[in-house]
Amino acid sequence: MSAHYLAISTDSVDAEHGAPAPDRLIAGDPKFRTWNVEERDGRLYAGIWEATPGKWRIEYDEWEFCHILSGVSVVAEDGGEARTVRA
Repeated sequence: MSAHYLAISTDSVDAEHGAPAPDRLIAGDPKFRTWNVEERDGRLYAGIWEATPGKWRIEYDEWEFCHILSGVSVVAEDGGEARTVRA
């Protein structure tokens, strides 16, 4: 297996704009911007995501890794402890 290096650069990628689905919104008026730099097999994505302040429920059916570049986020599973993550 050979290793490949992928630089994450948004220079040639247009941002996709979005927001939480109305039924998942808890507080605020959050807006999202996503720069998908790389996609493989429809299952693996690499890029940058940002959001304005707000609170919403999320549901994932995939594994996710994130590296916080700036700001702060509080993540809590239903019935679980809230975790604060920062840059």
